[in-house]
Amino acid sequence: MKRTLASIALTTALMLTLGGGTAFAGQYDYLLAPTSVCANQTNTSALVAAQETAMACMHNYVRSRKGLPRLATRSLLQSSLNSKSLDIVRCSDFSHQACGRETFYFTKRVGYAQGCWGAGENIAWGSGSLGSVRSIMRAWLYSTPHRENILKSRFRDKGIGLVKGQFKGYSNAQVWTTQFGYRC
Repeated sequence: MKRTLASIALTTALMLTLGGGTAFAGQYDYLLAPTSVCANQTNTSALVAAQETAMACMHNYVRSRKGLPRLATRSLLQSSLNSKSLDIVRCSDFSHQACGRETFYFTKRVGYAQGCWGAGENIAWGSGSLGSVRSIMRAWLYSTPHRENILKSRFRDKGIGLVKGQFKGYSNAQVWTTQFGYRC
C-alpha cells in the first residue's frame, strides 16, 4: 500500500503539471505560497540547500493558511533525511522502505524516535520542472494522505531532504523526502 501511495503522488504531480501548469487553478492551489514569499520554488538549478529552504517555507505557508503552528527543524530529524533520499536513489527503489529498510529506520538510528513519539513521511520525485519545490508541494496537496501529513496538528518537527541526480533513467531527477514528527 505504501508503494501505491508514493506512486499516486508521482502520478498526481505528472497530471497536475502536464494538465495545465500554472494556468490551472485547483481547489488546493490557494495553499501554494507565491514566489515572492518562498523563493527558489520553481528553480531546479538552485543549490540543494536553497531548494530545501524553499520547501520548508512552502510547508509553513500551507500550515499558516490553515491556522496551524510552524514546523520546527530538528537536527535529529533533519539528519535522517538525506539518507532516505540517498537510499531511494542508490537502490532505485521509490518507496518508503527503500533498500529494504523500515520507513523510520534513519529516524530511529539518529535518536529522534525515543520514548513517546510519532512520525509521518512524504516522498516524491520528478525531473525537470516536475521535480521543482512548487510541483512537488502541489502534488502532495492534491494527495489526501500527503496533505494530511502536512496539516496534521500534532506534528511539530520537520526535516526535508533533496537529492539531485540520476534516477529511473532521468539525469536531472530530484528526489524529495519530508519527515514530520512529534515527541510527547
